[in-house]
Amino acid sequence: MRRLLLILLFSTSTATGSEPRLLVPVWLPDTPGAHGSLWHSELWLQNSGIEDAVVMRVEYLENCRVPTCSNSPIGPGATAEVFPTPVSAQNPGPGVFLYVHQGESELLRFNLRTQDVSRQHLTFGTELPVIRDDEVFTTSLNLFPVPTDGGFRQTLRIYDFDANPTSQIRVRIYDTQFGPSAAGNLLVEEIVTLASPTPNGPDPERPDRPGFGQRLDLVDLYPVLAGSQYVRIEIEPMTSGLRFWAFVSVTNNETQHVTTITPN
Repeated sequence: MRRLLLILLFSTSTATGSEPRLLVPVWLPDTPGAHGSLWHSELWLQNSGIEDAVVMRVEYLENCRVPTCSNSPIGPGATAEVFPTPVSAQNPGPGVFLYVHQGESELLRFNLRTQDVSRQHLTFGTELPVIRDDEVFTTSLNLFPVPTDGGFRQTLRIYDFDANPTSQIRVRIYDTQFGPSAAGNLLVEEIVTLASPTPNGPDPERPDRPGFGQRLDLVDLYPVLAGSQYVRIEIEPMTSGLRFWAFVSVTNNETQHVTTITPN
């Protein structure tokens, strides 16, 4: 199956493990969703450097890495949209890594937005962060307040920067209704194994996607949450050295407007 890897470089060399990575957490072609929604992602790049930024697409065939690319330089000071790679059976997660030339990461600015284009006359969409290597977590992170109202659906997404097939995290969900002096009532505790993009672990020839785990429709999945107005989600790494990031999207079932809850 053909796959594309988008690499942003200030030269025409291919990416190596020493180059800074950036995680684009949701970047897919138009994807149908619940209640007739159609989700569209846009990623824009602004080059504040004094040299061209080169967008290189690398095609992957069955067992062969083919750097056949159409390079599209983005000039100094220019702003341009860059386009997503297709999802595949081998890499079902929505996240993609970008690679930038060592030392030039700070010269690139990104804007990532997701929008239900079936209702695009109602909203311009929701902005999502692009996560740099130095923004990952190695200890617990918290996501709050997450509403549990039945008019919304809540999705938890977790990303493993090293795509290890044995990476595990512990998810704890607490009720927050006990006031400022209480830690909250533990409602859910689960160990989650994060899926690697490839069955045997990260493939150095296919470094385009992170390990990934998600929990869709949290209240449907864990009915005990329905008794709370808001919850706090704590994510704790169980695997030594795990580098990860996570967020929750809260989507209104009527309007399809998305609110993102990012780590604290």
